[in-house]
Amino acid sequence: MGGRRADPRTGLLRELSDFPNLVTGGAQWLWANPAPIRISRLGRVLNARVRALFDARRRNRGTKTMKHFETAILALGLMLVALPVVRAADTTCPPNPSPGSTVNGNLIVPANASCTVTSTLTVTNNVVVGTGASLGVFPVDGQTVTIDGNIIADQCNSVAIQTFGDGVFSVGGNVNIQNCTGPVNGYSGIRVTIGGNFLCANSGVCVAGDGVVQGNLTMDNNTAVSEVDNNQIGGNVDVSGNSGSPPMVEDNRIGDNLQCFNNNPSPSNFGFPNSVSGNERGQCVGF
Repeated sequence: MGGRRADPRTGLLRELSDFPNLVTGGAQWLWANPAPIRISRLGRVLNARVRALFDARRRNRGTKTMKHFETAILALGLMLVALPVVRAADTTCPPNPSPGSTVNGNLIVPANASCTVTSTLTVTNNVVVGTGASLGVFPVDGQTVTIDGNIIADQCNSVAIQTFGDGVFSVGGNVNIQNCTGPVNGYSGIRVTIGGNFLCANSGVCVAGDGVVQGNLTMDNNTAVSEVDNNQIGGNVDVSGNSGSPPMVEDNRIGDNLQCFNNNPSPSNFGFPNSVSGNERGQCVGF
């Protein structure tokens, strides 16, 4: 058990000036606010195409941060592809939604397309990410992205959510990411709130960092990287069946049970204990 430290995990910081050619919109805020951000050891698992997009100096001092997530989501914003619409009753992206707009109904990212949101947007129903498609949601200072329903992604390329500055992201329902093959999936940001459950399963890299999940969090059967770091989780946490690097389960406040089974290698809290109100089971006993 353990609480939040005043200055956790110092030692692996990078100035934003290390990143060239950032995503339009998000980039404007980032370049204007060159404060250091946390970046993690995850950079080593980026695929060759993503690495080629960034001339970033790689440093690893053995401490946990969010380097892979911060780097890969910026790369995703560069991969925009325009494809035809689907059903007439839905709103499709691309084109990217206009700043400050409201989508009355579902927002659909068609198969193999890419949708990037950096400014204020409200979706009154669900966001559905098609086969091979990518969704990037990066609200910057003063921007709020609100999804009243769920985010549903099965066999997608990637779903990446990251808040910058005082940007806010919230989803009223669940976030379900399954069978997605891209370089990174999940969320990172202290102003990320998920009203229901978060699931990231049967994918490569899955990250859940710094946010609030009011329901359960499940991270199962991923093959490269699995991180559950510094979250407030109202329900249960299940981290099971993951492979690749040791799953990270650290510094979370968990309202119910924490269980970890059949991970290879075994998970670790990397020296930052979790606060668990319920029971700890399997490989996460003593976390």
